[in-house]
Amino acid sequence: RHCSSAGLELPPPSFDCLLALRHKLQTRLPGAHSTAPSVMADIQQSSWGQRRLANNSFKGKVPRMGNVHDFDFVDKPDSSGIPDTTEGCAQLMAKVLAAGDLSSAEACLEVMVSKSKGFSMKHFCLTVLKMSANSGNTAAAAWCMECMAENGIVPSVKAFNTLLNAGAKAGDLALVEKWWNSMSKGCEPTAVSYNIMISACAQAKNGNRAEYWFDKMVRDGFKPCNVTYGTLIDANAKRGNAVQAQLWALRMYSAGITLDIMAYNSLISVCGKSGDLVKAEFWLNHMISSKLEPNEKVYNSFIHACGKCGALGKAEEWFERMEKSGCKTDMISYSSMIFAAAKVGNLRRAEWWMEYMLKQGFTPNIICVNTLLHACARKGDIQTAAMWFARAQQFNIHPTEVSFNSVIDACVTGASVSEAVYWVQRMITDGFHPNEITILTLSRWGAGHEQGTSRTRDMPRWAYDAMATAYSEIGSHVEAAHWQAQLAGLPQYHADPGAPAAAQGAPFSGRQGRAQGGQADQPIGKTRGKHPQQQQQPQQQRWRQQQQQVGAL
Repeated sequence: RHCSSAGLELPPPSFDCLLALRHKLQTRLPGAHSTAPSVMADIQQSSWGQRRLANNSFKGKVPRMGNVHDFDFVDKPDSSGIPDTTEGCAQLMAKVLAAGDLSSAEACLEVMVSKSKGFSMKHFCLTVLKMSANSGNTAAAAWCMECMAENGIVPSVKAFNTLLNAGAKAGDLALVEKWWNSMSKGCEPTAVSYNIMISACAQAKNGNRAEYWFDKMVRDGFKPCNVTYGTLIDANAKRGNAVQAQLWALRMYSAGITLDIMAYNSLISVCGKSGDLVKAEFWLNHMISSKLEPNEKVYNSFIHACGKCGALGKAEEWFERMEKSGCKTDMISYSSMIFAAAKVGNLRRAEWWMEYMLKQGFTPNIICVNTLLHACARKGDIQTAAMWFARAQQFNIHPTEVSFNSVIDACVTGASVSEAVYWVQRMITDGFHPNEITILTLSRWGAGHEQGTSRTRDMPRWAYDAMATAYSEIGSHVEAAHWQAQLAGLPQYHADPGAPAAAQGAPFSGRQGRAQGGQADQPIGKTRGKHPQQQQQPQQQRWRQQQQQVGAL
């Protein structure tokens, strides 16, 4: 207002900020709805605001998750600001349709037809259809086809292929086949049409239906190409059918069509997921012998397959070959190596790969940290788990339920009640609720340490009490009462000889609870000693050995 009264011209960024402010006032700040209309009124009444509206200032300002009615040009046919070109109108309509408001799209189209000069309905519909197909917006694509039919425009086979592609990207196979039936009545499909149908089946993970469309394609006289075979390989790979994927690769090879990188990557990935590392390595070597250089995605697929099969040495061998080949390693490469080491229970090697990744300038993500914590859980290494949990927060990585469950699992495997109590309570105070995995993990202790229990799903008494105390500390009395009721309903088992007093009903409270046991007064991360009477409990010894072999949940 001051600039306008002083005759000063506002720069474009200032106007854009006002539009963004109006949207925030209407959608984010409670009680500010009365202020928002006045902001837009000031913009429209000022001379600079009118000029900016006329120069398409709203272009790109429709919020992805907002309401298109926030912008007055949609609701008022006499408002200015409509683009002069058909291309500009199509881009604006694509944003309106992305908001999912088809009624506003109809109103906006009427304004465009009446205001825009040289408006071409056919070019407009085809442009919007292509944009909608690229984003997988089936409702917007169908709206474009209806708009063409209402204006007497006969869709070409290219337009129908674009429509089918929209449904294929969305993975809606039933809708795509419905559109196919309507297309076959008006125009003849092409080989591209059949490839799109097979791609839709692959996206929907329906390999049987993809084979049906392949047979139909051949019966109708079209010759399959590398795209056709590659899509069929990918369709079977996505549903985990390694045998069928390899059969299609052999059919492709026998047809004289060379396998491309995408086909090889699908074959390596599905063989690795099915546990057939020999076949996965065969296809990788076959790719290299065919004078095709594997890219980062292919190497990462094979290294991850080695990890799933527990072949750490093979994974490290191909990681070294990947570096020597000149391929750039990325976060997926290092996380796969950490996973491969953790899979075989080699905690020290998993830590080495984490440190090596840090030296290469990569910041670990939560997946890498959780994988490392899982390896600590398998070994029962509480000290290392606590250390990497703390380092994750230094990397600005926020822990998840999986992170806490892994640390709790390490405490259970390492037979440290005080540490388990601390991490259960910290999990709750940090805003996470114990889930099914937490209960199952703690039940491992209850099944092996409390005498006389026959229910494997029962947690030890100290776990119930720890949860109730933690919920009381954060003020969630309903949850606290729930766990107290669960505790009251348990039979009075004999406490574990090495457990602190909480196992017999005494309450725990935060760090104070950690100090109630004989070993709990040590700082976090210190390795706990074994229970004093462990040598006198052969049954407990066998239980610990079995749990170490089984590993983390």
